[in-house]
Amino acid sequence: MPTKDKNARKSCFDWGQGSIFIIQTLLIPLSYYIAFHLRFDFNIPFEQFDNFLKTLPIIIVVRLITFYYMDMFDGWWRYVSIEDLTKIAMGVVVSSVCFILSVVFIYGLSGFPRSVFIMDTIFIYVMLGGVRIITRLVIEKYEAGKTQR
Repeated sequence: MPTKDKNARKSCFDWGQGSIFIIQTLLIPLSYYIAFHLRFDFNIPFEQFDNFLKTLPIIIVVRLITFYYMDMFDGWWRYVSIEDLTKIAMGVVVSSVCFILSVVFIYGLSGFPRSVFIMDTIFIYVMLGGVRIITRLVIEKYEAGKTQR
């Protein structure tokens, strides 16, 4: 009977880190989009939607690079802790500052709603932390139900 190699199941794509990367990549534009919508009462003017589209690639790239360097793609969401939430806060603040500086240097701030910066920072923090906390709660609930059987 052939023995199973533990590394045989491992591929070049780590599903844990890959799913974290994909979820965070999807949450970044979602948070930014919600911030624009709330700023303009769900009726974004054309020129502001143009601002959104022009700056969207910048915020995605800046946040992903910052999150990578702050090790936010590592870890097990099932064990999320205060330390993880602190790391998320640091990553969000650093990436927000880098994003604001990028927008200022590339496009300037005239005609750009500054409140979007603040709202997006809050929303992305809540979303990133919330996804981890919900994941932990679901796993704990599932495991608790499993042990009661």
